[in-house]
Amino acid sequence: MSGRAVLAAWLLCAGLLAATVLALRLHEPTPPPLFHGAQIAVIGSSQTMYGIAKQGTGTTGLTGDGRSHYRIGLPAISEPESLALLARAINERTPQVLIEVWPLVYDLQALQDRGRCDQPGRTARIAAKRAQLALTDAVGRLLRTATSTQDGGDPLGPGVDLPAQAATAADGYALVPRPTCAMAQLDRLADRARAQGTQVILLAPPRSAMAEQQLGPARTARLDQAARQLATRLQVPLFAPASPWPDSRFVSLGHMGHAGRARLQADLRAWLRDQPTAGPQ
Repeated sequence: MSGRAVLAAWLLCAGLLAATVLALRLHEPTPPPLFHGAQIAVIGSSQTMYGIAKQGTGTTGLTGDGRSHYRIGLPAISEPESLALLARAINERTPQVLIEVWPLVYDLQALQDRGRCDQPGRTARIAAKRAQLALTDAVGRLLRTATSTQDGGDPLGPGVDLPAQAATAADGYALVPRPTCAMAQLDRLADRARAQGTQVILLAPPRSAMAEQQLGPARTARLDQAARQLATRLQVPLFAPASPWPDSRFVSLGHMGHAGRARLQADLRAWLRDQPTAGPQ
């Protein structure tokens, strides 16, 4: 098959995909709010999924003052996925949004090439991925099956923690600091949130002692500095408990157990109570 024929086939597939997405969106019922009308949206990776309960209302919410929260934590979440969820929370006029900072300032070593800001075709691949997810999510809603924004619920069941695995982890905590790729988009989202009275807060889950040891002091300092610099750039608060935390509060290098979650949520609740309430500007 010639190069021209291959290109024509790709363009035909893209056109069919776009037409299918449009048709499904026109005929599917209006989807419910992604964050279920909660007053606090929580967005992050599996670190956030383990660190913060799926949802809570009243005294079980993050603030304990009657407000509700709803968490979406996607394993190995990418920067584009994080920003798409942030945009949804802002569109739903959620009063407060906590978004994990780490996916915006680092990549896992194994995903470094995929996440590079200067990777050729990055923008086109992001757009294609969004179109694909729009299609599969529309089908999922119609069939009442899982969609790309469902994180599987709460990974921590009732009972005691598993024995901490951090000290016996076989592979290193391979994180590669990098600049935020879509900084202009993130700036616009932060400005829009401020204008409508939505408060955006960056969340930096703490690291285990073994994770910090494997990172080393130089990389640890770079990551922490990147989080602070991003918060300053966006003019938003940063919740960043001092690391490291004992390995006994974790079930893996990066994932908290019950003890870690209880401490994180208690610290976050106390911190949130001291934060001023945002209002439209």
